Formats: sequence, C-alpha cells, structure tokens
Amino acid sequence: MSINYLFGQSQETLEAALAVAQEDYMEMTALVAGGAGDVNSQRQTMGSLEKRIESLFKALRKLDPEKYLNTETVPTTRTTVNFSI
Repeated sequence: MSINYLFGQSQETLEAALAVAQEDYMEMTALVAGGAGDVNSQRQTMGSLEKRIESLFKALRKLDPEKYLNTETVPTTRTTVNFSI
C-alpha cells in the first residue's frame, strides 16, 4: 500500500507545484541547496524530480480522477487467441 504524502493539499496547490516540477524537468534544472562551510552545492537528480512529478499526479488523481487519468495503465492494442486442448 502506497502512502499519499501530499494528503490534505488543495488541487490548486498541487497543480502549481506540478507546473513548477514540469518546468524544472523540461529545463533539466532542479535545484536543492546544500552547503558545508564555505562550499555550497545546488543540484537534484532527475530521478527524484520524476518521483516528485509522479507523486503530484497521484495526489491529483485522487482529487479529480476524471481530469488526471492514470498514466501507468497501458491500453491493450492487440489480443491473441490461445486454444488449449
């Protein structure tokens, strides 16, 4: 069972966060600030950005399943007939 970490957020808040995450993804620039002493670093892996977008879509699907369809479902495009004797 997966946990909805974005429970309680409004649809408007989630849509705004999704827009920011998608812009970061398109520009391939997602920043997280960190530092030690005089050395500062700003970066985020694209994998965590993809998880952020996935989490936002998941939360939005719970609020409005008609608008935010499940993108993980792959439609069947072809069927085969199997006969067993």
